Formats: sequence, C-alpha cells, structure tokens
Amino acid sequence: MKVFCEEDVDFGGWIVIQRRQNGIVDFNRDWHDYKEGFGDLTGNYWIGLEKLHALTSSCEQELYIQLKRLNGTEYYAKYSAFVIANETEGYALKKLGNYCGNAGDSLNRHLGYKFSTRDRENDVSKIVHCAQGWKGGWWFHDCYHSFLNGVYGHSVNWNTIQKEETLSFAQMMIRPNTQCIRRLMLSNLN
Repeated sequence: MKVFCEEDVDFGGWIVIQRRQNGIVDFNRDWHDYKEGFGDLTGNYWIGLEKLHALTSSCEQELYIQLKRLNGTEYYAKYSAFVIANETEGYALKKLGNYCGNAGDSLNRHLGYKFSTRDRENDVSKIVHCAQGWKGGWWFHDCYHSFLNGVYGHSVNWNTIQKEETLSFAQMMIRPNTQCIRRLMLSNLN
C-alpha cells in the first residue's frame, strides 16, 4: 500500500488519509470508490475505508485534521484515538478519543454512525439521503456537523469554525497513538 507521510506537523509520522485542496477530484462517489480509495497521493485524495479499517483496527491511531478558511486562517483538530469499524458494520466511526485544537470539535457528533455514500444510505435522517443531497461520502447522522468530503468550494465544512462556511483546505492524518506504540514496544521485548 502506498501512502503519503506528513513530517512537518506535530512532530511528524502522519499518514494522510484524506486531502482536499481544490476541486479537481470529484468526491461524489459510490461505495466501491470510498471502500477502495481514489485520487492522487500528492493532491486530492481518499485512502479508502478498507485500508482505514485495517490501519485503525490493527493498532489504535490518533487523528489530526488540518483546516484552512478561505481567508487563510488555519485551524486544527486532534483526537487521541480514531478507530473505524469493518464493512459489515458499515465502516462506522467506532472510536474517537479526546479532542484538542483550535477548530472546535465538529466530529464527535458523528461518533457511532456508519459511513454513507450516494448509493448506500446509512444516515438516520428521515428527510433527506445525506450523501446524495450533499454530494459526498461521510459518517452522516442527520446530516452533518462536519463534512470534509463535500463539493469543493461549496460544502467542505467544519461547523464549529463557522457554520456552513466552505473551507479552502482540509487534510486528515493518522499515526499510532501512545497505547499502540507502548504495546508494540512490549511485544518486541518478549
């Protein structure tokens, strides 16, 4: 598996799992595309739910999200744990650790919800099919408090920064958290 590593943020060691920097890649895709991944490792990119599950279930990860408003102001949200369920469980956002950062916690309301795409509705909205209506895949509930896979220039949002304001940049990254590193070190000693 090829990945893009980010070494210039928070002491490095991050694997980029999602990036939005322009509208070149369409994120309004079906279940298969979100499962397998798409885009360009150095550009707009989604790693794939199957890889994301494998990475987060084998060793618990922490999550770092970089965000930038159209005016250039930068934000971040960091979570001490991040675990994605398997496909049978709809790749639900299974675990999200403690939050820190200056972006506000717009992801926690999605905890426990399954991933939805335009052809697979897993949200709980009784009014709209969220992935079809907002044109992108995400861990929708009714519909979103954050949504980083929307239409670029229209609906790439993190509502605790500014409700419904589209962002010019979003990047999600993971790396093993301290519990995982400790476990790996102990297993190497035995």
